Amino acid sequence: MLDAVVSFRSVPRILELFHSQTSLELPWTPHFTSVINWSLRVGLGLLRQVCPTCEPWIAIIDYSIDIGTKKALVVLRVKTQSLRQRGSAIQLQDCECIGLKVRETVNHQTVCQDLEDIFAIAGVPQAIVKDCDYTLAKGVRHWSAKQEKPVPVIDDIGHCMASALKSQFEKTADYKAFTAALGQGAKCLRQTEFACLTPPKLRTKGPFSKHQ
Repeated sequence: MLDAVVSFRSVPRILELFHSQTSLELPWTPHFTSVINWSLRVGLGLLRQVCPTCEPWIAIIDYSIDIGTKKALVVLRVKTQSLRQRGSAIQLQDCECIGLKVRETVNHQTVCQDLEDIFAIAGVPQAIVKDCDYTLAKGVRHWSAKQEKPVPVIDDIGHCMASALKSQFEKTADYKAFTAALGQGAKCLRQTEFACLTPPKLRTKGPFSKHQ
């Protein structure tokens, strides 16, 4: 069995290959925009079915990619039993999206209100995992302060280590030379057949690093 992740645009071509190279008979091939619409409908349907669970779980919260001028707060539910059984990094099947809030303006008050709305439907987690974003941290603190029992907050280790390493090395000559080389290398690889090897863009500031 082949398990792979493909883009929406590739789905029609893949289905055409199945139709031409296998015994699978397809009366028609959907346009990729239809596949996107179907996926969105499935996601919306699952989001509307969120309800509390008797099993202990933790919440992972973060902002997704900007939607135009708006920002989307995403909350995932991961059962602690899944963490114990996995014994390693969690996978997609371990997560359940329990909340999605899109706003034009984001501050600690909107974060607090969005968490109240989401957890009122999904229940209260045993802990919250987030990155080091100031707005998220303040919003979570305000929400936690309103609870009968404070909910532990866990900072994402990856962001913590990145912040610690940056503060230690960002002013050194080696670090500056390294980041300059990455930028130059990426520039040379773009628009070439080796673009897939382009290093990730270095973000010196988070998208919501400005205190609101």
